[in-house]
Amino acid sequence: MKSLLEFGPVAVFFIAFKFSDLITATWVLMGAQLIAATAHRMLAGKVGIQMQAQSGVIFGFGGLTVYLQDPIFIMWKPTLINGAFALVLIGGNLFGRQSMLSRLLGSQLSLPEAVWRTLSWYWAGAFTLSAVLNLVVAYNFSEAFWVSYKLFGGMGMTVLYTALMLIYLGRKGHLKAPEDRNP
Repeated sequence: MKSLLEFGPVAVFFIAFKFSDLITATWVLMGAQLIAATAHRMLAGKVGIQMQAQSGVIFGFGGLTVYLQDPIFIMWKPTLINGAFALVLIGGNLFGRQSMLSRLLGSQLSLPEAVWRTLSWYWAGAFTLSAVLNLVVAYNFSEAFWVSYKLFGGMGMTVLYTALMLIYLGRKGHLKAPEDRNP
């Protein structure tokens, strides 16, 4: 359900764009985000930090897009979010005793800290690549292409990054049950 609430506004944005323009689709995105954040609060009892950040960026850049009637602001949103994720992961690796991924996901997957740090660098690179590619598409292709890229390209790249991460973890033996690992 959480994934639907996070992904839903983007899907609604894509559909709205197919029937209107980027400014109107941005209005729809902001409305869908408000509904998603409200539903998240009703279901979870609070709005999580990820939903708060996503909402803030959508309302901030969406508001600028609508107010100034300039779609470039909403087109920058994925770059800024991906760039922020990359910086948080890099900062965690450089200045933290524990990598940010270890802090976020360590309760779900038991890995040595060195592996968490490697994964943090990997994901920081992936987020940086996604940020740069978004700008390349935003400035060199049509709005229609960018909207499709945002939905399908972003999702496809996330699936690819995750698959590569799983291959890495599998080859290193980190996906086996603890009792099946070699000492």
